[in-house]
Amino acid sequence: MRVEPKPPVFDLPARMGLAIAMAAVLVICGFWAAKASGDATWAARFGAVIIAFGLVFLLLSRKSFGLLRAEKDEFDYRLSRAIDTSAFNRASNRFADEMNKAGAFARQKNLILTEAWILLIGTIQWGFGDLLANRMLFCGDWTC
Repeated sequence: MRVEPKPPVFDLPARMGLAIAMAAVLVICGFWAAKASGDATWAARFGAVIIAFGLVFLLLSRKSFGLLRAEKDEFDYRLSRAIDTSAFNRASNRFADEMNKAGAFARQKNLILTEAWILLIGTIQWGFGDLLANRMLFCGDWTC
C-alpha cells in the first residue's frame, strides 16, 4: 500500500502576495512615520527598509526554490493508478519531466518579477520618499 504524498511546503503564490503586501505596509508606515514626526526623511528611510526586506525575500526564496518543484513520484503515482502499463509509465516519466521543467520555469519567472517589484518600490521610495511626503503631507510643495 502506498502512502499519499505530502503537499508542497513552499506555497509560492501566497508568499509572493505576502511579500507585496508587506512592501505596501512598509510604504504606508514610512509616510505615517513622516507625518507623525514632522520629518519627511522618514519616508525615505522606510524605502531603505523595503530594499532590505526585498533582499531578504530574494535570498530566502532562492534558497527555498528547490522545494517548489512538483513531486515526480506523486505525479507518476497518480497517473499509474489510472493505467498501469510499462509503455505508459515510460511516457508518463517523460511527460512528468517536461511538466516539472515548464512549471519550474514559470514559478521562477513569477518569483523574479515579484522580487523586482519589491526592490523597485523600495528604491523609488528610498530616493523620492521625502519629496513625496513633503508634497502630500506637509507643505504641498516638493521641498519645504
